[in-house]
Amino acid sequence: MRHWIGYVVMLVACTGCELPEKPYAPPVGLSVEAAMGPDYANVVYFDFDMDTALLVRSRDVYDLQWSPEDDAGFRLNSSGFGQFKRSESYDFHAELDTAEFPGTWQWSHEGAELFAEDLGSWTVWDSSGLSPVFAIDPGVDVSNQGRSMVRVQFEIDPNGVLVYWAPWSLTTSCDTLRMEAIEGVQFMHFDNGVVEPTEVEPEYWDWSIGQYVDQDTMSTTGEILPYVVRGVLIPESHAAKKTRRQWGQMYEEWAYAQVLEQRTNIIGFDWKYYSFTSSSYEVDTTISYLVERPDGIRYGLRFLGYYNDQGLKGHAQSQWKVIVE
Repeated sequence: MRHWIGYVVMLVACTGCELPEKPYAPPVGLSVEAAMGPDYANVVYFDFDMDTALLVRSRDVYDLQWSPEDDAGFRLNSSGFGQFKRSESYDFHAELDTAEFPGTWQWSHEGAELFAEDLGSWTVWDSSGLSPVFAIDPGVDVSNQGRSMVRVQFEIDPNGVLVYWAPWSLTTSCDTLRMEAIEGVQFMHFDNGVVEPTEVEPEYWDWSIGQYVDQDTMSTTGEILPYVVRGVLIPESHAAKKTRRQWGQMYEEWAYAQVLEQRTNIIGFDWKYYSFTSSSYEVDTTISYLVERPDGIRYGLRFLGYYNDQGLKGHAQSQWKVIVE
């Protein structure tokens, strides 16, 4: 593995790009530009070995994901601030009025810990493998326009799951989609049906930046509150640690001794903050992150800015380097 430093600036870009076969030798000190775009419409994925973004895709490209290997079961895409609640009914067409729909609204969430985005943990299956009916509010699209609410039900068997869904205004019919119990994650959109996994995320990636819902616990009441953030996620296979050690002092011996945590939102969003003095976002350049890939290589990652030369926000300039090979 070669020692190198990459610089990344987030800018408006394409909706996807091909992933070259590894290994790949990037030029030293190359600047790369990608995009979260207007209204943070895009999610951008990176590989520490690449000199460009792996994938830039719309944050609302899917609504629901499922994997038979995932204990969380079904998960909602949280980027649109969606929410759901579960009824006590197994009669799909009987649940028509959201005003009288039983259950409590739960917010979707896209961190490492499984909060309310985990539809599986809220599902009580009957003896035939049929789930209760869910009310799902997908939230807003990339233009921040509200989307129509749907009702959803799942019928599971050893070979996969059948998803039933329909708009609340539709009372006599519904759409169906079969997801087979195969390796990997499968995705669907309530408007477009099946979504290819390669449209959602690359086969391999080291970190991504975009909009998602995080949750915090109120210290006084214990209530869990959701809020939209624009931050960084890492894959579940990776680990990381936040540090205030000087960038030039992140030596191999020090980095090797650090204990890292496997939590997808551990980098998150607090490397930046909103300054009421300057009326803009500012980056805390004293914060760095140590990130470990599954191959054991550890990288230093830091952020240096949040605006481009035209003053547009959402263009997070970052820098990384190999520390432990």
